[in-house]
Amino acid sequence: MLETMSLPPGVAINQANIGTTIRPSSTALLVIDSEDRYNDFVAKRNSQPGQYNYNPYNFVISKNQSIMNGFFTRLAVTEIVFPWAIPNINEKTASIYVVYNGVRYLISFNNTYASGQPLLAVGFYTPNQLAVALQAAVRYVSGSTTFQMKYGYAYKSTNTLTYVENIPAFEYSTGSTDTVYFLPLDYQSSAYPYPTTTRQLYDLLGFNTADNSTPGVNVSYGNPTYAQAIKYVDIICPTLVYNQALKDTSSAAISQDSLCRVYLANADNSTNEVFTATDISGSGHEFCPPGCAPTTLYRQFNVPKYIQWVPNQPVAGSLVFQVLDDQGQILDPSTYTSLVNGQPLDWQMSLLVSEN
Repeated sequence: MLETMSLPPGVAINQANIGTTIRPSSTALLVIDSEDRYNDFVAKRNSQPGQYNYNPYNFVISKNQSIMNGFFTRLAVTEIVFPWAIPNINEKTASIYVVYNGVRYLISFNNTYASGQPLLAVGFYTPNQLAVALQAAVRYVSGSTTFQMKYGYAYKSTNTLTYVENIPAFEYSTGSTDTVYFLPLDYQSSAYPYPTTTRQLYDLLGFNTADNSTPGVNVSYGNPTYAQAIKYVDIICPTLVYNQALKDTSSAAISQDSLCRVYLANADNSTNEVFTATDISGSGHEFCPPGCAPTTLYRQFNVPKYIQWVPNQPVAGSLVFQVLDDQGQILDPSTYTSLVNGQPLDWQMSLLVSEN
């Protein structure tokens, strides 16, 4: 007589071990497009600077009902497409004082050559292009024919601008016995009505008072800089982070809970390149750091920030979105679009909403 094998209750005769089925949580997409702040393209065409919802970096998405309902417990930004059309030289970074032989001159987008062209027009500049533009402006206001500025740190034993070392910094020289140095504008003044937390052209050039504002110095050097006006942006929406128990923090003086941070680094998603001396100074394949030319920032977050959500609470029908620069200020298209035709580019992002 055959002995029957003893099996645990509920185990099939042909399967001695049954594993626990594990699968990813079911998810849904919450997708945001800043262009959806308009009901239609007629409204978008008629929108004017300064009007409600004109700014794609400070707007409200409004619906007559909840945007999302369901018993979900968390959400996260997984993908973002952010067209970068914010010039590194704009109203905030297009002004500086130059003191030439003791006389102070203002170089600004508001001051012009005899032709009417701004001394420093708002727009995108590679570091080398910026050095060329400033050299021309200083020569014009001072009357000098020997002033030189270049990008690419040069060690020298004479006063000639002979390139030796490949350091990404600005240097300038009168090329004579004249004296020259640069100064920032006074904050919260009629010439510069911005707070002290705002980056000026002086800072963008890597200058500081210890090394670059010494009267009588014939050749001066700035600190290493990539001539970037903005290094990252934070996208915030108070409604979507309201249920977040663990709050965000930052090394900055003021921080806010954000959906995500987008860095201007490897903006073209390419590998880092090695540049030679002629590249840095603009003679060859010109060095162009992120933020110095228009591009599209695309990020797919492999490890997104998961935001806690209360399951019985819907996503409200009114969502306020703001995009802050690395100085904690809302991006303001009037700092550049007021001087050119066109509307700021819109951006998009995807949020993954999970049941658990």
